[in-house]
Amino acid sequence: LEVIWLRLLQPNKIMYCYIKNIEIASDNSQFWGSFYGSLIAFIFGLLTFFVTSYISRKRERFMKHNNALVKLEQMLNGHIDDISILKQDSKDFVELLKQNSLVTSRFNTFKLIEELSLELASISLINQYFSYSRLIMRYNLDFSSINYALTRLEDAAFSNTKLDHGSRELLIGSILNKIKSLDSLEVESKRLLALARLYVYKNRNICPTIAGLFNMFNPKISKAELADEIVKIEKEIN
Repeated sequence: LEVIWLRLLQPNKIMYCYIKNIEIASDNSQFWGSFYGSLIAFIFGLLTFFVTSYISRKRERFMKHNNALVKLEQMLNGHIDDISILKQDSKDFVELLKQNSLVTSRFNTFKLIEELSLELASISLINQYFSYSRLIMRYNLDFSSINYALTRLEDAAFSNTKLDHGSRELLIGSILNKIKSLDSLEVESKRLLALARLYVYKNRNICPTIAGLFNMFNPKISKAELADEIVKIEKEIN
C-alpha cells in the first residue's frame, strides 16, 4: 500500500514543480517588461528634454540678436544727433578761440555699447560694427585731447599765464580738421543705421524658433534697398 501511495503522489509533485516554474517565469517576464518600459520612457524623456532645451536656446539666441539690433539702431540714432551737436560746437569754439575768448564748454564723446559684439549673431554685421566702433574710439580720443587742450588754455587764463599764439592757432586747426572729418563719420553712421533697420524689418515676419534653428541671421539686403533706406533716414533727419 505504501508503494502504491508514493507512486500516486509522485505525479502531483511533478505537476507542482511545473506550476511553480511557470509562476517564476511569469514573474520574471513581468519584471523585465516593466524594466524595459521604464527604460524606454526614461530615454524618451531625456531626448525630449535635450531637444526642447536645444530649440529653446536657438530661439533665445535669435531673440537676443534681434534685441541687439534694436540697441544698435538706438545707439546710431544717438550718434547722428551727437555729430550735429559736435559740428555746431566746433564752429562756436573756433569763433571764441579766434576772439581770444575762453571756451568753458567741452566736446561730448560718443557712447558705445560694449556687449553688442557678443549679442549680435550676424558675422557680417559684427565685423562692420567692430570697424565702426574702432573709428568711434579714435574720434573720442581726438575730442578728449582737444578738451584737454581747452582746459589748459582756461587754466592759463585764470593764472594769467601767457601762451604762445601758435598754440591757440594749432588748436583751431585741430578742431577744423575734426569738423571736416565728421562728414565722413556721419555717412558711415547713416549707412550702418540703414543696415540695422533693414535687418529689423526683415526679421519681423520670421518665427524666432525657426530662424534660430536654421541660423537665419543674415537676411539678403540689396544695394538698392540699402540706398533707399539711407534716403529715408536723411529725410527723417531733415
